[in-house]
Amino acid sequence: MVNAFKTFLWVVIGFLAVVIFLQTTNLMTGFSVQQNRTSTTNVSTNNSEPAVFDVNFSMVATPENGCANDTSTVWCWGTVNDLNGAVNVSSVNATLWANALGESGCDTAGEANLSKCYVNASCYVNASFPGNATAATYNCSFKPLAYYAWNGAWNCTMWATDGIGTGKGDSGTATGTIRDREAYYAINVETDIYWGAGKVGDKKQDTDIVENCGNRPLDIQINGTSMDCYSGTSIGVSNISVSVSSAAANFNLSGTLQTLQTNHSVAIPEVPGVNVTTYWNVTIPAGAIGQCTGNATFVAIEDS
Repeated sequence: MVNAFKTFLWVVIGFLAVVIFLQTTNLMTGFSVQQNRTSTTNVSTNNSEPAVFDVNFSMVATPENGCANDTSTVWCWGTVNDLNGAVNVSSVNATLWANALGESGCDTAGEANLSKCYVNASCYVNASFPGNATAATYNCSFKPLAYYAWNGAWNCTMWATDGIGTGKGDSGTATGTIRDREAYYAINVETDIYWGAGKVGDKKQDTDIVENCGNRPLDIQINGTSMDCYSGTSIGVSNISVSVSSAAANFNLSGTLQTLQTNHSVAIPEVPGVNVTTYWNVTIPAGAIGQCTGNATFVAIEDS
């Protein structure tokens, strides 16, 4: 009896083993491994602000003609790099400014002052760098430079924008190497001095306007000659005097250059047409008959 039960137990165990094996085989053979899977990639990029570098510029060192604006163009150029592509640059602007003013005083067209500041709001691309789609050179021109443009050190500042920013502070900027504009002294005398008709003993006055045609404040030195008359008699320089205001003290002409009062020096103009009026006086002596003519000399010197 015991043996029969053991035999039955082994038969059951064997049957269960076969069932378990078959079920395990089905599970393993029913499992498959997928070799190719697709994942979505996503990244967010920000706009790159253009950068400006290697700015340089030319300068008209000395005014070309007194009381006439320069004909030579001042050029400012630099490299603009935009990592989003050079075509992404929407505008490049520049200011040409005197150190005496400072760059902050020359940042909009409304503040342009031809004595110390020039603005170019339409610089143009010169050429793209070969093989470099992100960089290009830009040229900015400033013309004409006024004859009275400030002497001393000047700079050029360029900036670029790609349209994302709204102003200069939102774009890359760079300032070029300093260039100097030389001091220049020049004047223009408006008319001849003409007293008209008079008789012996008359004191007559005429005015002559002297315009500053340079880029520095200046003083005026004057001398003159006697006036030779038709009768052969002369009006000597001691009978001719000049001043820089109708109430100022006169001084007589002589063969030596004399400087008018320095407190009446002709200032550098912020705009054209800054001048000083000189007052010329003559006393007609006895014996002076007919047309009398002479010469007066005006010389511009540094303001003392």
